[in-house]
Amino acid sequence: AKEIELQTLWVQTNVDKARVEKLSNEVADLRAKLF
Repeated sequence: AKEIELQTLWVQTNVDKARVEKLSNEVADLRAKLF
C-alpha cells in the first residue's frame, strides 16, 4: 500500500513540476514582451 502512495505522490510531483515550468515560461514570455 505504501508503494502505491509513494508512486502517486511521485507522479503528482512531476505533474506539478511540469505545470510550474509551463507557468514560469509563460510569465517569462509576458515579461519579455513588456520590457
